[in-house]
Amino acid sequence: MIKAVLFDFNGTLILDDPIHNETWNKIAIELFDKEIDLPAVFKVGGISRQSQIAEQYLKMNGFDTSQETIDMFTNKKCQLYEETIIEKGMTDLLEGATDFLDYLKERKIPMVLVTMSVKQNVDFYFDTYHLENWFKRNETIYDNGNYQSKKQMYLDAASNLGLSLKDCLVVEDSTTPIKDVIANGCENVVAVYRDCNYQSPFIKERIKDFTEVDYSIFSNVSCETYD
Repeated sequence: MIKAVLFDFNGTLILDDPIHNETWNKIAIELFDKEIDLPAVFKVGGISRQSQIAEQYLKMNGFDTSQETIDMFTNKKCQLYEETIIEKGMTDLLEGATDFLDYLKERKIPMVLVTMSVKQNVDFYFDTYHLENWFKRNETIYDNGNYQSKKQMYLDAASNLGLSLKDCLVVEDSTTPIKDVIANGCENVVAVYRDCNYQSPFIKERIKDFTEVDYSIFSNVSCETYD
């Protein structure tokens, strides 16, 4: 039985990959006069946090890798990213998402955000997308400096609710976190497909947006369970 839903945010509730790519590149050129080759950065492996992206770019190009420089780079990128989201009018969640979130809320199914974004961006998301309608800000699992990947993040999100991943539906777009949650006992995954070709019987649906969600997977969940 599904007792909670854990949501990734970037690439899942909003499709913002092009904005991340654009703003990383603009800030890299502005600060260091050299484009950032994100595929090369990610090819190193184990890169997911924004600070890791900044540090790897600096290393690859022989620039200063002090914490001060990394912080300056990531802070400027976060600020430009937020400004660009607003400028481009990307202030709506993915199609069908609000209806799906409202459905879960009406059925009193707990929902938690799990994101590799930093606190600055998380606050921006809550304010811009009115996430407080469905999520609790203080329950959000984000990049607070203690996580190297989303593997432990999802475990902590479930544990904080007094649950295991087996009790949760995970909605995610990236292959590695999907593999991780399944390896840790999750049996219900909705993949917002982008580049996730991973095959598993525990991936119940692959959707391009939330208009394609099959709500019948919640048919055995009663509202009274979560009062």
